[in-house]
Amino acid sequence: MSDEEIKNDALAEVERILQSNGRSLKDYPTMLVLIGVLLSNVFNKLVLDELSYDKASLIKQHEEYLSCFTTEQRNVYDRIMTVASNNKGGLFFLYGFRGTWKTFIWKTLPAAF
Repeated sequence: MSDEEIKNDALAEVERILQSNGRSLKDYPTMLVLIGVLLSNVFNKLVLDELSYDKASLIKQHEEYLSCFTTEQRNVYDRIMTVASNNKGGLFFLYGFRGTWKTFIWKTLPAAF
């Protein structure tokens, strides 16, 4: 590796660490910046957050949530999951009176994936 490649790899790693803490090399005007294509290879904070989920915990949470669903909630969940699993897309509007556990359904959906 050339000195330039080593420098860019180090900067990419620093940028990755900074972004995982909500910052960037751009926040420090006197710092060097990444050159060219390497910048596009650095994960942004949202990607890092998405990749850091504890999958085992989500699976357990999903199973617990599903076991608490009423028949009606389960029907809504199944309809949404069928569309999402088949990559059909769609828009769902979940409504109901306060205390009908709408938020509970929405919390269960991401745990399924």
